[in-house]
Amino acid sequence: MQQGKAVVSKAKAYLQVRQQALRAALAQLGLDAMLLTVPADLSYLTDFTGDDSVGLFTRDGSFWLITDFRYKQQAKEEVGWMEIHVREADMADALAKVIKQQGRQNRV
Repeated sequence: MQQGKAVVSKAKAYLQVRQQALRAALAQLGLDAMLLTVPADLSYLTDFTGDDSVGLFTRDGSFWLITDFRYKQQAKEEVGWMEIHVREADMADALAKVIKQQGRQNRV
C-alpha cells in the first residue's frame, strides 16, 4: 500500500522571508491585505502548485488559500500550514466568506 505525501505543517525558511517582505510592504503602503490571483505569485509565496486558486495574505500574517475540491489533497500536502478554504461555489462568493470570517477574527 502506497502512502500519500507528508503534510507540510510549516512554511519553509525561504518562504517565510518572502512573506515577511510582503508584510513589511503592506505596512509601508498602509494596506491590510493582498489578494494573489496569479498562480506564479501564489506559488512564489507558498509553493502551492495547483490551479484555480487564490491566496489572501494579510498584514498580520494570516494566509488563506481558497481552492476547489480538486486541489484539496494537494493543498494539504503542499501548504498544510495555511488556512485552507475549499470553495463550494464560485470564487467571488468563497472569497467574500473568507474575508467576512477574517474580519470577525480580528475584532477586539
